[in-house]
Amino acid sequence: MLQEKLVLCVNKNAEYDVIANKIDALREKKAAVVTKNAEQEMLKKRIEEMRQFLQTQSSRVTEYDEQMVRRLIETKATAIPLALDGGLR
Repeated sequence: MLQEKLVLCVNKNAEYDVIANKIDALREKKAAVVTKNAEQEMLKKRIEEMRQFLQTQSSRVTEYDEQMVRRLIETKATAIPLALDGGLR
């Protein structure tokens, strides 16, 4: 629609810059929305992977699991409670 107006304005040499700027602004907004949607889809995928991973784990960890530690670190957990054999936390 704006592109059609733009073509008409080029022929009439009126409002060309205004319409061209609107088209550019809309393209930038579209690109930002597409990027944000892709980021959200990636986060949803990561959350689903973590959910599936956690469902495969027992609720009580009795031994060191390298894969689990790496996944916890990847989630940028701010606090991971640990209980050592000596009773320290």
